[in-house]
Amino acid sequence: MKVLHVNTELPIGSAQLKDWGPEFGCVSRIQFHLYREGGAWMIRHEGAATNMTLLDGQPLVVPVAVVAGQEVAVGNPAKGIKRVPMRIKLV
Repeated sequence: MKVLHVNTELPIGSAQLKDWGPEFGCVSRIQFHLYREGGAWMIRHEGAATNMTLLDGQPLVVPVAVVAGQEVAVGNPAKGIKRVPMRIKLV
């Protein structure tokens, strides 16, 4: 599983993940955002993304605090689809 090193606020999408293998094609131009709020790292799904952003296998529907080691992927848990899984490493 790939590791996403996070040390700055940024949107994550196809441009950032294009070298991660053939599965990156399911990733939207902007899939999700990582940002700081109140001293915590937060993650939120990009509403315009084609596919769901999953956090630890569950759809990300509202912004939540993210901690190192959590898994982020793109897919649909109801259909058993999980692509481009990655672990978050906060640096």
